[in-house]
Amino acid sequence: MNIYGAIEAGGTKIICASATIDGKILNRIQIPTKTPEVTIPKIIEFFQKESINNNLKAIGIGTFGPADVDPSLKTFGMIRSTPKQGLKDFDFISSKGSLFFKCEPLIRDSSGNISSE
Repeated sequence: MNIYGAIEAGGTKIICASATIDGKILNRIQIPTKTPEVTIPKIIEFFQKESINNNLKAIGIGTFGPADVDPSLKTFGMIRSTPKQGLKDFDFISSKGSLFFKCEPLIRDSSGNISSE
């Protein structure tokens, strides 16, 4: 089955979910927002488990921001200025690109979080 992932990265928590194309949520977890070294492995583990029996087609990312959302920029996918320790100028796309099964990233800045909440 084809599934799609969602990451809502907020200032205090990160929500990860998997869903079908018609929006049926299959699984969902909530992770406290910490440093990338603590948080990213938990996100990766969630999507690895979700893709064991399914084809993960894409992951949409709504992140606290601002984030560079223009794919033509070298800094595409980077979280820019933020008070969150260890996350200023963090490259969300590169950190997940080699680890998230080469699926298509869809990233928005903090405006994406509204629809996830």
